[in-house]
Amino acid sequence: MTLINFLTRVHFADGILEEALHSEIEANNKRRPLVVAADDRMSNLGADRFYSGFPMRAEPVVFSDVPHLPTESAARAVAKLYRDSDCDVLVAFGSNRVIDLAKAARIAIAHEEPLDMLSIDEGGSRRINGHLPHLYAVPDILGFASAISDYARLTLDDKRHILFSSRNLVPCITICDPTLTLGAMAEDSANAAAGVMSRAIDSYLSPRYHPPADGLALDALNRIWINIGPALNDDDLPARRELLAAGLNSSLSLQKGLCVIHALCNAITAASDSKPDPSAVGGVVISHLVEFYEQNANGLCDPIKRALRIDERRALADGLRDMLSEWPIPRKLSELGIEVSALGKAATIAACDRAITGDPRNFERSEIRELLARAH
Repeated sequence: MTLINFLTRVHFADGILEEALHSEIEANNKRRPLVVAADDRMSNLGADRFYSGFPMRAEPVVFSDVPHLPTESAARAVAKLYRDSDCDVLVAFGSNRVIDLAKAARIAIAHEEPLDMLSIDEGGSRRINGHLPHLYAVPDILGFASAISDYARLTLDDKRHILFSSRNLVPCITICDPTLTLGAMAEDSANAAAGVMSRAIDSYLSPRYHPPADGLALDALNRIWINIGPALNDDDLPARRELLAAGLNSSLSLQKGLCVIHALCNAITAASDSKPDPSAVGGVVISHLVEFYEQNANGLCDPIKRALRIDERRALADGLRDMLSEWPIPRKLSELGIEVSALGKAATIAACDRAITGDPRNFERSEIRELLARAH
């Protein structure tokens, strides 16, 4: 089975990219796609395969000036190119930042009002309508947090950070092809797995009640534990397929609600001049966040320990640190080049994030600052 209909249409199979892209563009009678992809994705074999999937009659236009974090100016630039080129579908190819930028551009294309007025804090979830242009997402190894989610983050021109959230933001089509991850550097693969794992753990430990999301989160963790070794050491396709499935399930588990780790990672990335990868930040921060949770987790840590084969007599945070110490990823925020001076700013950004202000555990800015200091 190559098609999964859950939240959106997901094509998932080895080598499915060209067939799925061609069939969806033909079936929906699209003729002028606007491709959003970072420059570093446009010069490899995956890009050649991606473009070969477009029907002969399609005339793709490309936007490749993708910032490290999606910005208002970039979203408006995509929207202008879309209108000026008479495009009829957005196709995001690459990482979370690419897909989030395409989501923000959809809003800018469909709505005339200022983008900040459509944030979740301004009640935008109810006003982001179903008349958005179609978006097809083709995630790479670092793209699964956004490929099937209903949210996107944006940095405004005045440097404020906002969150969009609406069911209408979920990409209309998502194409998951494990062969696109073959040959990925071990560090990128490990960072991606760390990001998937941190989201799954935080989702599962959330006090919100959502049994299907909890099952998806635990399944993601189990797949990571089984397959991370063969994926990193042997570039094994079946293992990479399972890690991609773990990413899919981890993202689906966020139907439980945006998790705290997501807010922390984005806040640190926004605050630091080093422009770290949010997934790498997640791998560093998650054990410290679990340590913060653990005393009030009410037994929820035990199923996570079982999924990750951590001795149930040990603290989950200690087991995670030992597990991650075997992966080729940074151990501390300082190893990612994050400055001590950025921690206070990151704590301020995170404390205002809806993922944290809406969390029933009531995090204070001082607690976030202390957690980040320990992770540094």
